[in-house]
Amino acid sequence: MNTTGLQIIRSTPFDRDTSAFRVDYNPTERHHLEFIYRQAGETIGRTDIDTTFNNPVIVNNVGPTNFGAAAWVWNVSPRLNNEIRFGANFTAPFFNVNRSQNPAFFLGGLPFTNPDVTFLPQGRDTQIMTIIDNASLQLGAHNLRFGVQFDWLKVRPVNDAGIVPTLTLSQQSLGVGGNPAALTAALFPGGINVTQLQTANTFLTLYSGAIGGLSRTFNVNASRPTAGFDPTATQARDLRLNQLGAYITDQWRLRPNLTVNVGLRYDYITPLSEANDFALLPVPAAGATTAQTLLNPGGIVNFAGRFWQPDRNNFAPNISVAWDIKGLGQPTVLRGGYSLAYVNDEAIRAADNSILTNPGLSTTLAPTIGQIQAAGPRLSNASGLINTLLAPPPFNVPYSYASQFAITTNTAFGSPDRNLQTPFYQQWNVSIEREILRDTVLTVRYVGNRSTNLIRAVDLNQLDIINNGFAADVARARSNGFLALAATGVFNPAFNSSIPGSQPLTVFPNLASGGLLTNQTIRNLIQTGEAGSLAGVYITNRLTGSVVFQPNPNTLAANILNNSGFSNYHGLQVEFRRRFARSIVGDFQVQANYTYSKTLTNTAGTGQTRFEALLDNQQPSLENSRAPFDIPHIFKVNGIYELPFGQGKTLDPGNGFLRRLVGGFQVGFFLEVGSGPPFGIYSRRGTINRVTAGTRGDLNTVDTTLTRRELQRLVGIYRTPQGLFFIDPRVINFDGRAVQPDGQAPFNGQVFFNPAPGRAGSLQRFILNGPRRYNLDINIVKRTPVNERVNTELRFEFFNAFNSPIFNIGDQNVNATNFGRVTSTFNGPRNIQVAFKIIF
Repeated sequence: MNTTGLQIIRSTPFDRDTSAFRVDYNPTERHHLEFIYRQAGETIGRTDIDTTFNNPVIVNNVGPTNFGAAAWVWNVSPRLNNEIRFGANFTAPFFNVNRSQNPAFFLGGLPFTNPDVTFLPQGRDTQIMTIIDNASLQLGAHNLRFGVQFDWLKVRPVNDAGIVPTLTLSQQSLGVGGNPAALTAALFPGGINVTQLQTANTFLTLYSGAIGGLSRTFNVNASRPTAGFDPTATQARDLRLNQLGAYITDQWRLRPNLTVNVGLRYDYITPLSEANDFALLPVPAAGATTAQTLLNPGGIVNFAGRFWQPDRNNFAPNISVAWDIKGLGQPTVLRGGYSLAYVNDEAIRAADNSILTNPGLSTTLAPTIGQIQAAGPRLSNASGLINTLLAPPPFNVPYSYASQFAITTNTAFGSPDRNLQTPFYQQWNVSIEREILRDTVLTVRYVGNRSTNLIRAVDLNQLDIINNGFAADVARARSNGFLALAATGVFNPAFNSSIPGSQPLTVFPNLASGGLLTNQTIRNLIQTGEAGSLAGVYITNRLTGSVVFQPNPNTLAANILNNSGFSNYHGLQVEFRRRFARSIVGDFQVQANYTYSKTLTNTAGTGQTRFEALLDNQQPSLENSRAPFDIPHIFKVNGIYELPFGQGKTLDPGNGFLRRLVGGFQVGFFLEVGSGPPFGIYSRRGTINRVTAGTRGDLNTVDTTLTRRELQRLVGIYRTPQGLFFIDPRVINFDGRAVQPDGQAPFNGQVFFNPAPGRAGSLQRFILNGPRRYNLDINIVKRTPVNERVNTELRFEFFNAFNSPIFNIGDQNVNATNFGRVTSTFNGPRNIQVAFKIIF
């Protein structure tokens, strides 16, 4: 522990270099050529990865980028124009570790800051090339535009993570294989508390080198895919995806005041592929769907190159109308439109993650503590442990689900749906724009869109704790435990005939060792009612006995990447614009807009991998909610005001010096006021499904008797002696939680409750909004002409001028001790910037 306040100053490079040039050449009046090249490179020292005392840091993030483009614009005739463009962007972001060679092993479990960087190099090489041909043809009242675009994408990710063995110190090996026995309190005549004894044993583990954990990752060399696991090979792939788009549109002026645009676009995005067929996928049986293949206990995994079937019917129409309505006194324009568009929705990263789920080309060995102790669990025997227990495992491809599950229960298989379709969205709008005063326009607009076939990965192999009676038995065991706690002071979920109300258990006896009801981890999960998480413990520890929990018992998860995502947006937009108007008080321009909207979806769609396992596959509607970025109300206004002093202004002093002194002043502002961000209230309990970060039971909400309106009234800013809260402290318990401990009566004011075993919380996700937020930015500009060719500009800019915080309101866990408490802000404090320019 650094008790003397020592500090170290570390060199953390942040270097960025860019260069660019452009050449434009007109060989004739009808031809124009462009050439552009840009190069960028950067090196960033990563102190968040290298947390050691290295000076300078040895982990750097580099990002060389080379971009080039060329274009030929040809005015074929006064009515026909053609433009061809070509571009290429090559970038290779990479995380480097600047050391001469990797160590023989890394050491973990240290009681102090690890002096070694355990991070290993990783990154990717991305190449994108595009060619576009656009043309326009004028035919009377028709303006035709048509074109085609090709994109070639290559991504080569590499990752060395885990290829260096990791040896972890552990007190489990004290007293085993020649290591000294663990210290006991009896060895300290003066007395020692539990924490001090634990610290003493931690350092004894360090000094004796007692090893309790081993791990190492092995990869197959991509250049020799059948040669087996190579201890030095990186994890590498060569992914390819191409895109084709073609379109034609007609802008038809039916009348001088009526224009119609009609068009059609075709898009084809090829299935993702691995150039060398260096990927593994489950092998479908004849006529079997991808879902059936993943849930087949006898499934086989083998090499594959193309990951789904082509989707070639992606025709997208669009139409829009602009009508200048005559005879209404003031200019009035009615506009409306509809379009359909196909999109690349993380087709590379999401599919790559799905395919990497399948073990076989990369595997991690982690011997059991028994194997380690039998081999001699001492740091002095490190090479023997590595050679004996971390030798390259046999390479078996093809292999079965069952054979892999026999190696480790913490395994999953995944595949994109072989009939994966290209996601698309439809959008429509109608607006009316009217000049209500001179230079003043009011627009009212409705905008809507619907996205369907969005990419989402889900787990088909969810635990079943309802049909096998397990959830009901957990409820009985939980009741038994609370009765025992009241009678004996110990939570014991087993049936006890001497305690009135205790019930016999019907499912637990069918589990291995009767469900290990004496184990404290098991008891804790029963006490909290987490039947889903408890079933996961039995599965991963091979304790299921004769109880069937999953459709495919030979895998923990069976993940499919499919088109199950959707989203809907509806918005009313009102906009007011006032252009500069010369007056005695100065020139003024203002724009204001207000939006009332709602976005509903069943997927956040913000993660790169798009993996979002459902809370309950039997209740997919639980996923339907407001989007995590839904903002119902937002008002924005910006304006520019020029003072009426100076040359050509209303108040012109005439004198040249005075003109320069008082003229050229301008004040601008930007104000935003809106609803707070949406947030959810969760139990984070695996009452119906096991808990994994961000998915499944982690998104389990709570029960409440209050309506949404009543809940929203609890949200505000509450300043108390205990701190700042955004949820009324009256619904928070004395310990900072929003619920009473399990088995106890609700506290006075409690409105949230944990769901029961086998049930999901009844509260919808993201149902509430945080406190209203606002922000004001101001700038003051003084422009001064020096002569006809030189001008100066002095700017004062005030960001968050009133220093108003926007509180960072995240999702809330009713079982956390900081429920409803404000802990951070989203924006920064007031920031004042001064800039001076010379323009010549």
